[in-house]
Amino acid sequence: MLKTAYTILFLLISVSISYGITSNYSISADSVFKHISVLADDSLEGRQVGEPGELKAAEYIRDQFQKAGLESKNLDNYFQYYDFIKLIDFSSQNSLIVNGTELKLYDEFHPLKQSASTVFDFSDPVFVDYGIKTEDSSYNDYENLDVSGKAVIIKRYAPSSDSNPHVDFDKYSGLVDKINTAIEHDAKAVIFYTPPDHDDTLIDRGVTNIYPKDIPILFLKRTALEKLNIDLENPKINSLSGQTDLVTVRDTAQNVLGYLDAGNDTTVIIGAHYDHLGYGGPTSLYAGSDKQIHNGADDNASGVAALLELARFYANAAEKPHYSLLFFAISGEEAGLLGANNFAKNMNIDSTKVRMMINMDMIGRLKDQENGLAVLGVGTCEDFKVYFDSVINTDLKIAQKESGTGPSDHTIFYNRKIPVLHLFTGAHHDYHKPTDDAEKIDNEGIVKVANLVVDFVNYFDEFNKPLEFKKTKDESEGKRSRKYSVSLGVMPDYVAEVKGLRIDGVMDDRPAANAGILEGDIVIKMGDIEINDIYDYMNALSKFRKGDTTTTIIVRDGEEMEFTVIF
Repeated sequence: MLKTAYTILFLLISVSISYGITSNYSISADSVFKHISVLADDSLEGRQVGEPGELKAAEYIRDQFQKAGLESKNLDNYFQYYDFIKLIDFSSQNSLIVNGTELKLYDEFHPLKQSASTVFDFSDPVFVDYGIKTEDSSYNDYENLDVSGKAVIIKRYAPSSDSNPHVDFDKYSGLVDKINTAIEHDAKAVIFYTPPDHDDTLIDRGVTNIYPKDIPILFLKRTALEKLNIDLENPKINSLSGQTDLVTVRDTAQNVLGYLDAGNDTTVIIGAHYDHLGYGGPTSLYAGSDKQIHNGADDNASGVAALLELARFYANAAEKPHYSLLFFAISGEEAGLLGANNFAKNMNIDSTKVRMMINMDMIGRLKDQENGLAVLGVGTCEDFKVYFDSVINTDLKIAQKESGTGPSDHTIFYNRKIPVLHLFTGAHHDYHKPTDDAEKIDNEGIVKVANLVVDFVNYFDEFNKPLEFKKTKDESEGKRSRKYSVSLGVMPDYVAEVKGLRIDGVMDDRPAANAGILEGDIVIKMGDIEINDIYDYMNALSKFRKGDTTTTIIVRDGEEMEFTVIF
C-alpha cells in the first residue's frame, strides 16, 4: 500500500515525458479552470483590444509569468506596447439636411468610412438607380445622365438577373465599385439607400486602414426616406446639404511576453491570443439586439490557460531545455492579428533564430469533437510530419492539416518562413457569442492538449538539427474562390498605414509570385483600378476571371514597378 501511495504521489507531482525534460509541476484541470474563470469573467467585459478589460487580463498574465520566474526580456515589465487604429468615428459635427429637414445622425443617416470630411451643398441630386456600369457598357445606369459636379443617389445591391441574364452583377454590386464608378463620372457626392425588397442594415465590416475618397459619401436610412415621404422606387430630392466629419481614433494595446532563457538564443515561441470581442461588434454571431458581454472562454481563454500552465511546467523543470522558450500572450488577434504583426516586426528576441511557433487558439472543446484535435501546419516542416505520423506519444485523436496559414496568429510567423503549428479543437455553436462561457470548457481536454505540446517541444528540444521551413498549399484558397473567381495569392498586411495594399506574404506558384511580386511590395493599381486600400483591392479582384491577364503596378523601395499578372 505504501509503495502504491508513493507511486500515486509521484504521478501527481511529476509528469514524465518520453523525451528529455521533466518537471516538478503537474498541469492540472483545476489550474486550467482557475485561469479561465479569471479571464472569462464578466468583470473583464470580453477583453476587447485596447479596453480596460483587456488590460486586466494582461496584468493577470504578467503576474503569472512573474510568479513562474520568467524573464521580461528587453521589455517594459513583460509588456510590448503597440499603437493601432481602434475606430473610425463620426464626430458631432456630422449633419444632413434633406429638403429642408434635418436628419438624425445614426438613427436616420451616417457617413461611410470611405467618405471625405467636408462641407457640402447640392441641389437636385441625380438618381442613377443601382449606379452600375459594366466594362462593355451592355448595362449602364449612367446612360444619358449628366452627373458631373452633382450628387448621385444610388440603390444598394443589384437589379434582378432575370431581366439581365447576361450581366454578372456580382462584379458590380459592391459599394466600393459603385463609389468608384460615380467618381469616374465626376459625381461630387454619393448617397446610398436600400431598395424596399432588402434588409436596411448596413453591416460594419470592422476597423481597417481605409483611405478616404475626395467626396462625401453617406448612407440614408429607410426611416429617413419614409419620414420625408420620398418614393423608394424613384427618389426625388430637391436639396441636400450638411457636413461629414470622420475621426480616426487611435489607442494602445500590449502583448505580454515571458522568456525562459536556456543559454541559447535560438528560441521556440509558444503563443495564444488573450483578447476577445468585448460586447460583440462586427464579427459577433449573436443575433440579439441587446448588448451582451462576449467572454470568450474557448476563444481564447482556453489557449491562454494552457500557455500559463506550460510556462509553469517549464519554469519548474528539473533541467533547462536546449532551446530558449518565449511564452507569448498575444493581443489584438480578433481585430486583425494586430499584436502578432507588431511583434513580428519588433521582436524582443533574435528574429533570425526562431526555431518554431506553436499557436493554441480555441482548444477548450475537445470532448465535443468527433474528429479530435486539429493540428494545422504539419506540412510547414517535414520533421513535423514524421513526428505526428510515427513518433507522437499521446492517445489523443489527431486530425492533421498541412497548411500553415489560417485566420489566427501563426499565419504571421508562417509568412516569415518559420515552421508553425496551430492547435484547435474546432468550431461550435457558441463561437463568437455571449454563450462562450467557462462552464462549457473541457478542462481535462486542455490538459491533454498542453501535454501534447510538452511532448512535441521536448522531442524537438533533443532534435539536434535545424528545422527546415516548407511552404504549404493555402487551404483557405477554395473558400475565397467562392466569393472571388481569382486570387492574387498574397497575404495582405492589414495594419500597414499606407496608400495601397502592402503585401505581407506571397504564396508559391500563385499569380503574384509568378509575376515577380514580393513580400513588402505595395500594390497601387490593378488594370484600370487604383488601389488605395484593402477595399479597392477586393473590388479589383471581383473584376477578374481565371485566365485573365492584367497589368499590376506596385511600389518597391519607393519606386513604381509594373508587372503582368496572369490569373
